[in-house]
Amino acid sequence: VPPTPGPGEDVSDCSDKQAGQTCTTSCGAAYYPATGQLICYMDGMFRGTRPTCTKIICSGGLPSISDSSDCSNKEVGQTCNVTCPVGFYTNSSLYECRTDTFFHGAGPSCTRLSCPMSTLPSGLYVNTTDCIGKVSTDTCSLTCDAGYQGTPTAITCANDGFFQGSAPSCSPIPCNIPPAFSGFQHNCGSAVHTDTCTVRCPIGHSGAAQSFTCSAPTLTGTLPTCTPDPCTTNFPNGLGINVANCTSLTYGQTCQPFCNPGYMVLVPTDALVCGLDGKLSDSNLTCSTSECQNLSSIPVFNSPEYEHQCDGLKLGQSCVVYCGTGYQLVGNPKSVSCTSSGLYCAEAQGIPTTPPTCDGKPCSELPQQLGISHDCNSSKKTADICTAVAGTGYMYRAGSGPTNLTCGPDGVFAGSFPSVEPAQCSTPALGTGTTSSCNNKAVGDECFAYCQSGYSDAGGSFKRYVCELSNGVASIMPLGDPINCQPTRRLKEIERLRARTAGACDASLGATGLYGPDVRHNCEGRSQGEVCIADCADGYELKGLPSLYTCTGRSFVGEAPPTCIPKPCTRNSPSAAGVAHDCDGVGSGSSCLATCGTGYVYAPGSGAEAYACQVSGEFAGTNPKCEPAPCHRLSLPDAYSAASCAGIATGQTCSVGCKEGWTLRGAEEVYTCLASGDFSGMLPDCVADRCTKGLLLADAKLDMSGCGGLRPGESCAVSCADGFSGSASRFTCSDAGTLEGQRPTCRAGACVGPA
Repeated sequence: VPPTPGPGEDVSDCSDKQAGQTCTTSCGAAYYPATGQLICYMDGMFRGTRPTCTKIICSGGLPSISDSSDCSNKEVGQTCNVTCPVGFYTNSSLYECRTDTFFHGAGPSCTRLSCPMSTLPSGLYVNTTDCIGKVSTDTCSLTCDAGYQGTPTAITCANDGFFQGSAPSCSPIPCNIPPAFSGFQHNCGSAVHTDTCTVRCPIGHSGAAQSFTCSAPTLTGTLPTCTPDPCTTNFPNGLGINVANCTSLTYGQTCQPFCNPGYMVLVPTDALVCGLDGKLSDSNLTCSTSECQNLSSIPVFNSPEYEHQCDGLKLGQSCVVYCGTGYQLVGNPKSVSCTSSGLYCAEAQGIPTTPPTCDGKPCSELPQQLGISHDCNSSKKTADICTAVAGTGYMYRAGSGPTNLTCGPDGVFAGSFPSVEPAQCSTPALGTGTTSSCNNKAVGDECFAYCQSGYSDAGGSFKRYVCELSNGVASIMPLGDPINCQPTRRLKEIERLRARTAGACDASLGATGLYGPDVRHNCEGRSQGEVCIADCADGYELKGLPSLYTCTGRSFVGEAPPTCIPKPCTRNSPSAAGVAHDCDGVGSGSSCLATCGTGYVYAPGSGAEAYACQVSGEFAGTNPKCEPAPCHRLSLPDAYSAASCAGIATGQTCSVGCKEGWTLRGAEEVYTCLASGDFSGMLPDCVADRCTKGLLLADAKLDMSGCGGLRPGESCAVSCADGFSGSASRFTCSDAGTLEGQRPTCRAGACVGPA
């Protein structure tokens, strides 16, 4: 009997088996392989081992991404639904478990679930673009939007189709302040992304404010166009202050005010700063009128021929240049004004000052020095030079030579003279028996030769000789026939007597009258019988002939002493500015007095000086020190200004101009202080600026409304006031500033009765 098959057991092999036969049982196709052996026993029963058949469970062949949970433990032949797993859109397909242990079927089409953007975690300023199109199991990052900052977060698209994760914490990024904002005013310091802020012009500048937007980290916009605000107030002012370089000053800029030309800094100041309030900072600058360049420092004026009071002249002041002592004016003096550009001609601003024309005065006192010759003459004028040399008969002492003399402003030639001495003739050899007074004679001196006792000259008792210069040699030469002394018959007797009686007559000289200063002789030491001669000493002129004396019996016997007249001194007379004297005609041995002349006074400590006439023909003495006497005060009418004439002394000049309120027409006039103490000069032409004299007194009867402030030459009408009748008169302002005209006669009008 076939065995009853166990589960899944295939006993088909045991059919028709007989006792003793075996058969094999096996597990069916749906079971895992297993076999058993059965023996057919006699009792008709199969015995033996039988397989335990286990159904085949399929485990393969399913799609990996599908949800095959329905196919779990499926046996061969069974079917199951394979669905899309979580995270996929729902779809399924039928699979069959087959004996190859694989499921067979067509897998479902599975599409992952898309996570909607709306399921993302919310947050401000979050950038979700990375999560667009994400499907289940995908991950993405949430970041901060541009211009925001924060830590990115990871987001997962879950199988349920929702995003899972947290949003980042985003905050706006602050904008950087660009360097270009330096100096500008703005409120952008805290600006963050998307903020707007305002940029304004720097303090002290004007211009429309501009908006900037923070597009982190950059601020975008256009800077305002700014114009610096000018300073308009608190400019320094005062005498001579120049603020030209401060007028266009804007905020923050500095300037340095300065003193105008013609002014000098009295108190300096620091640079001024243009402030926020449009005001310049305070200035300490103080200017005072400065002095123009001293006129004396201008080379063309640095000459004694010009005199002025122009040194120390301040801006706006004027002065006059005239001729100095020793010079006379040709034309007009030169008016000079101190302007901001320097010293200029007052009569023509902008024309540089030139001196007046001054001509030197001639020197009338010519040098009279003994032994000096010169080419000085009365045509020489102040500052002209002439030359002094050794005169005829004189020669230079060692180390001396020609010198220059200058015509001084006092009319006297000044300078040192050459040192000279007379050229002397040697003692002449006039022959035996001849004696003379010609020893040590200077060129030009005369002397006499005569015959000694025992000799005689047929031509007379003596002969005249002179010391003269010929071809540079000084020699004693006769003025006529030379002496010719011939011995007489008594010569030997006389010579013996002379040898024994030398000086025998000297004691009698006093009785001869030969000891006066005017007489000279050679009688001393004469012997008995010898002859001597007496003539005039140097500085005296012989009137007549010399006298001869003979030593006889111890006495000189002869003629009366010679007649000697003092020679007047002609050289080196007192000569200096202001010096007068009574020396004309004064001769040798006499004296005279040098004093200060009219218009001059003695300098302190000085007084009259005595001059002595010397035998050399020149005066010896010292000039007194004389100073020009000041002139009387110059009194002029109101229109004239003579400030420069104060203290002017004899021979000096000054200028007379116009006072303030008067205009000079033409040039200022030069006044000269005369020796009398009075001034000499012509008044300048001064015209009043306005009429100030002869003005009409206020009078209710007169209408004088047009007569105020008239200038010379202008006129006005004076009429009767309302309610008065009379003829009008015309008044004219004269050059003297006087209102001249005939006052009208005005009568009160009659009142008309009421209607």
